[in-house]
Amino acid sequence: MIRKIAAASVVCPVLALFAVEVQCSALQSTRPATLEARGALAEHATKGGPEKSLDTAVELGIKQASLSPRERMNRGISAYMKLLSENGVKKYAATSFLRFYMLRARSVPDVCRAEGVDMSAYSYAFQLKHAAMFRRASDFTNGYRPPAGGMISSEYLDRAEGAAGARRMLSNIAIGLQGSGIVDGCVHLATNEADASSVQSFATEFPELAAVLTIKRATDNGSPRSEKVAAASSSETRVQAGIDSATDPVEADLKVLNHDGAKKYAAAHFFAFYIARTQTEPAVCQAEGVDLTAYVRAFRSMYKVEFARSVELTEGSIFALEQVSSDLLAVREQGATVARRFLADLAASNNKTTVADGCAYLAAHIAGDAAIESFAEKFPELEPILMSD
Repeated sequence: MIRKIAAASVVCPVLALFAVEVQCSALQSTRPATLEARGALAEHATKGGPEKSLDTAVELGIKQASLSPRERMNRGISAYMKLLSENGVKKYAATSFLRFYMLRARSVPDVCRAEGVDMSAYSYAFQLKHAAMFRRASDFTNGYRPPAGGMISSEYLDRAEGAAGARRMLSNIAIGLQGSGIVDGCVHLATNEADASSVQSFATEFPELAAVLTIKRATDNGSPRSEKVAAASSSETRVQAGIDSATDPVEADLKVLNHDGAKKYAAAHFFAFYIARTQTEPAVCQAEGVDLTAYVRAFRSMYKVEFARSVELTEGSIFALEQVSSDLLAVREQGATVARRFLADLAASNNKTTVADGCAYLAAHIAGDAAIESFAEKFPELEPILMSD
């Protein structure tokens, strides 16, 4: 379950493309931690350190520059792409484009049709404008669909989520025009398509991603007729038919990362594992009347090398401790639920019945590391990557 929580920090670059107004902490511009923050982290790693809440970790966190949301998003995308393999960059650009495309070519017309506005002319103009990129993206994603929670999200195929994104987008357009509702956004798009003033451009909004999809191939003829045919027969079926052989999110993520990206990704998973053991579970046990101070101290001592290495690997990146802490803070209740389930299962394995029993087991069996879970056993594919040179 920790895997799904940790994935929050790595799917954000794609989630942010769902709609203009979506803000994702992983896309905020970053800088290395301050000297004070580095000192605090070093003390935490080597001496057991102070008891830090997730809120305190966030306070150390990422400093935002005075950039627009679009600039912050594109800066985050650029940093993220540097961690991907060549094949990963292609798949990331393609799936990001397809979400952008489906929102505007499918979801917006569907929502506006329900509002009584005909969007067929807008939809055709949008598809025509992006026909070449659509073909290229379809090529890159043919036979590929990562599992839920993987680094490159497949949520662009979800109609309900797409409709919600379309309504947000149309509402924002209406607000910008001092309109009163979604229908005003629909009318604006429908009445301005003739001069393409209302047709959003992927290349304008996401230039670095678009560049990946616009490299000319020898087989591209680029004729106007071929562009129209591609637009008219938008092969949504082909996009939805893709499958991926990787059923494990970690396996799927590692397939698209380069060496540096894989090491940072392994470190981010270690942080999630570490925070769950030293903060989330102790908080749950404290509520049950069980003190895990000794357990936390033993856990930190056991993993001080891995912690220090993870801090060193990720400082100033979207995989840093502050970022993982922030992402986990956003799903604090989910994390507590996972912790309670883990503790109940631990109790059941020892013929007990309650969460408090699981807490008591951790508190009573720290000698010889008997109760301390192994990162290497939980993530056998990540531990060697984290500790390799």
